[in-house]
Amino acid sequence: METIEVQKFPLMGSNMQYDMSTRSFIERQQPPKLDTTLEKVLQLLTDPHSAKVKERHTKAVKKICDRYYSGFYLKDLELVYKVVESLVQHMQRDDDYTSSLVQIIMLCGKSFLKEKASDDAVYGNDLTEFLVKLVKLIELPKPMVQIAVTHCIGSLYCTPVPIYNDGPQACRHELNIKAIEDSNVVKIFATELKKMEDDTVYQEILHLLLFLSLSSSNCDCLLDMDIIDVISRNMVAACGSSNSKLLQLSVEVLWNVIEYGNPDKVQDRFETSSVVKSLYSTFCHFIQKAKTKQDLQLRNDVMSVTQVLVTRCPNAPLLECGFIKILTLVASSSEVKTTDGLMKGFSM
Repeated sequence: METIEVQKFPLMGSNMQYDMSTRSFIERQQPPKLDTTLEKVLQLLTDPHSAKVKERHTKAVKKICDRYYSGFYLKDLELVYKVVESLVQHMQRDDDYTSSLVQIIMLCGKSFLKEKASDDAVYGNDLTEFLVKLVKLIELPKPMVQIAVTHCIGSLYCTPVPIYNDGPQACRHELNIKAIEDSNVVKIFATELKKMEDDTVYQEILHLLLFLSLSSSNCDCLLDMDIIDVISRNMVAACGSSNSKLLQLSVEVLWNVIEYGNPDKVQDRFETSSVVKSLYSTFCHFIQKAKTKQDLQLRNDVMSVTQVLVTRCPNAPLLECGFIKILTLVASSSEVKTTDGLMKGFSM
């Protein structure tokens, strides 16, 4: 299908920092590696005698990110999360720790390194458990942390692992994908999406779901929840705000779920009128308001989604919602004149 180009997830690492003014991640120059260990940083963060030396904590986290510039080791997963937990505790008392936590999360977006060829098999389950705990950080009411978690998983899922000329190699990309799908973190993201009030974070999560919904198992998870109804309702709301990026993401996520989801679950979900009504309302919006090439493409995408829906779910209530009528008017517009108000100004 022809789509509008979407921003790719950046390959995460300590060379990425969050710019509050632009609300985006920017790259900084690669720092030198330093002789600092995770154990030392954890000891410093948890030492009651150093509880108030925030500057030392911040510098220690920066040093650890500089040392593990290429990524953390699979064998250190438990230790890495203990550092994350400690930073969360500090952040809940002092917001200045947010940037340090974000640095660690971003570095987790790089594929973890292995010391032995067998590490993929040995630590596969540990990686799955680690990602579940990491993704739960999205429940923290901190947009910087929520965006960092979203980009971290997006980077692991979408970005091929690098091959280094020397030194430890990254774990296989297939391991990252398997760990993300086995962990069912898509449910955590979907649950958070339902109650997300920050529009920027909502769009970032939806962007991630666009890629995760290319997997049949992830689609089935989404179909088991009521998130499809939420996405379709917010898609209609975005018509009023002219947020074309949100509209595009919503349409394509629905498209993926219909196309790759379990046929029985697709029928169960889309036989109700709410989602079909949302598609109908979005299509009518573009019939009346489409002016730009981007609008016309989104209108055609909604029509294509409807065609796929008819194939996958023949019992979808298109007739009851009035969708059949408007599709008939569109199909015959070049040959039959109509006085229907919806078709006023319509152009192919």
